[in-house]
Amino acid sequence: MSSRFLKKLALILALALPTAACAETLNATVYKNPNCGCCEAYAEHLRRAGFAVKVVPSEEMSAIKQKLQVPASLASCHTTVIGNYVVEGHVPIASVKRLLKEKPAAKGIAVPGMPAGSPGMEAPVKEAFTVYSFRSATDQQVHAQDSDQTTDFHHQLADVGLRLLSGHGAGRRGGFGAAADQQRRHDVLS
Repeated sequence: MSSRFLKKLALILALALPTAACAETLNATVYKNPNCGCCEAYAEHLRRAGFAVKVVPSEEMSAIKQKLQVPASLASCHTTVIGNYVVEGHVPIASVKRLLKEKPAAKGIAVPGMPAGSPGMEAPVKEAFTVYSFRSATDQQVHAQDSDQTTDFHHQLADVGLRLLSGHGAGRRGGFGAAADQQRRHDVLS
């Protein structure tokens, strides 16, 4: 095995597996409408990522969002509090971890609405979405694009898998070229 292959594999494992330190210290409270199933699915994503999750059903979601200063333009079906941050809606775990690592001067991050294919809203067809950071209703910035969250990771994973399945070591094209690799990657991810 080449060192490049081992570096890619280490990167993939580091992104895919939660650390024990995170699992011990990160609590998340998910406020949700009692009748919403996708909110439970999002809570499960958080659990699998190592968060200790408390789900609080509430008929007063508008009041909770207002108290936590979630901009109406960024609202979704559930609101999560992790540490001093608000995580509104179906935010990918990678963005949550980035928020907690970077500790920006923001109230939180949000994925407005309920985009198909986002965490907790799994669907055969994935809708593109944007993760926003916010300080107030008028101070919002792009935190990440949906493609930033998953595409690179999945391409790396597909590359490793294709090379292992085809018998080619990492970094070797085997005469097929980049275009063929890209097509096979697309086929694996589809």
